[in-house]
Parts: sequence; C-alpha cells; structure tokens
Amino acid sequence: ALIDYCKNQKIQFLSTPYDIESAKFLNEIKCDTFKTSSADIVDLHLHSYLAGTGKTVIISTGMANLEEIKDCVQIYQNHSNKNFILLHCVSNYPCSDQSLNMSVLPKLASKFNCLVGFSDHSIGYEAATISVVLGSVLIEKHFTIDKNLPGPDHKASALPYEFSDMIKAVKKTKLILGTI
Repeated sequence: ALIDYCKNQKIQFLSTPYDIESAKFLNEIKCDTFKTSSADIVDLHLHSYLAGTGKTVIISTGMANLEEIKDCVQIYQNHSNKNFILLHCVSNYPCSDQSLNMSVLPKLASKFNCLVGFSDHSIGYEAATISVVLGSVLIEKHFTIDKNLPGPDHKASALPYEFSDMIKAVKKTKLILGTI
C-alpha cells in the first residue's frame, strides 16, 4: 500500500533493511532504492547482497572511519555496482555545528569516486545548503510535528514549515551555483 501511494504521489519509495532477510523482502516487492543505517556499514554480508542487486544503495557513514568505508565501497566495486551514494552523517541528535565536518563531502566523493549526500541532524538548514555547495546530491532530514515529542530525533527534526523553508533554500542554492 505504501509503495502504491508513493507511486501515485510521484514520490520515490525507499526503505532501510537491517538484515539480509529484510533486504530480500524489499527486493521482492520491487523496492528500487535501499538506504542503510550507519550501524550497518560494517555488515558486509548485507552490503554484498545489496550490491549484488544492482540497485541504488544510500550508505550512511555515521561513526565509520575511512577504512570501514573503504571496505564497504570495495564490495560495491567487486559487484561492479556504481549505484551507491555515500551519505555523510554525524550520529548525534542534534549535532553541534562544530561536529558537522562538512569538508569531508568532497573528500569522500574524490577518494571513493562516487556521489555523496548529507544526513542532516543539525538544527536549522544551513548545513543542508552548505552540503549542496560541497557536492551533495541528496539530503536526508528528519521531520516532526512536535519537537517536544519523546525520542532523540525530534529536537533535530524540522517542523513542516521549516522543512519547506529548507527545500526552498536548497533550490535557491542550486540556482545560484548554476551549471558549467
């Protein structure tokens, strides 16, 4: 039902499998894009299965070091799957401006010869717009209807009007950047 709803709304459906069994299920129901959690960057068996599908995989890199990222990317290269995006992520909710380390985006793109994105757990949307300038092709931002709800995500999440403002700012940033 959710996949059908997304198709009707022209929204790309994607999901995060936390194990191979879930990944197989998502693949069977025609999920064409997977997103892995930061904790699963070291689950090389899961990544081997996902890489073997040939489908796009968004790989969250929160808490990973360069060696762990390299090991994961190697699996995609071994499967000749270039359909992955490394998602720069700071796994704090909310994360401080000092912890964002946005300059890693072009370094990841260059070192691993791939597309990069940004998982934004900061307050506001400045980091999201900066990520676009640094080469991000996608942005993950959580949203909420109430920042006082229980759980770690809500304080760093955007309210609907904030989410809309972020989208407008990102689109304006892309317009200002222009094309070559």
